[in-house]
Amino acid sequence: MVYDWAKERQLVKKLINKSLTWPEKYVMINKHIMIDIETLSIKNNAAILSIGAVLFDLSLPHFHAEQAVQSQLDQAAGHNKLETLDFFYSVIDMADYNSNKAFDIDYSTVKWWLSQDYVAQQELLTRDKTIFQALSEFTYWCRKTLNDNDIMLPWSHGAVFDIPIIEHALGNYSIIIPWKYSNIRDTRTLFDVANEPLPKHSMPHHALWDAYYQAKHVHYCWRKLQSQK
Repeated sequence: MVYDWAKERQLVKKLINKSLTWPEKYVMINKHIMIDIETLSIKNNAAILSIGAVLFDLSLPHFHAEQAVQSQLDQAAGHNKLETLDFFYSVIDMADYNSNKAFDIDYSTVKWWLSQDYVAQQELLTRDKTIFQALSEFTYWCRKTLNDNDIMLPWSHGAVFDIPIIEHALGNYSIIIPWKYSNIRDTRTLFDVANEPLPKHSMPHHALWDAYYQAKHVHYCWRKLQSQK
């Protein structure tokens, strides 16, 4: 069967001329996800302590997630059930690494954690899931945010830490990486171009809150640069 490209072009022109919207299954949407992790090492094979991720939309004029994130944190009991369409958060049980030599735990990093405030230390002391469970649930959450033609654009604060460590962990369990390598985005470059350093916030070293504030600042910088065109 020969495909009728002329007929297809006519259909496209008709849709444009009538200002019609493409059916949802044909619309390609960029889905931006900010990812942050806390770890027990700074190596590429670091043991992951927690994973936080926020879905956000750069096409909107205002960043809209703050109230929803706060509500999730207020309602979550012991970090349980902190998983919706817009947010993901999971804390890994450190005991899971006792017999798993594929992940690095660095004494100086553990010592650094013990010098942090109480809220930050809860990342170290809270026990929730195995690393395999957390990674499986994270990739499932990533995929369920997408429609058929959507493009996932994962962001992290720097190009050589959060995402490479997660990708190493996924590879260790033969879990398929849910994004294309060429779609990875880096906040530090954007903040530098916009001349807007990342502000400090009241809950540092908490993976979900770090992801939230990083996403919020990406949105601010993106809108700033767009307005200068």
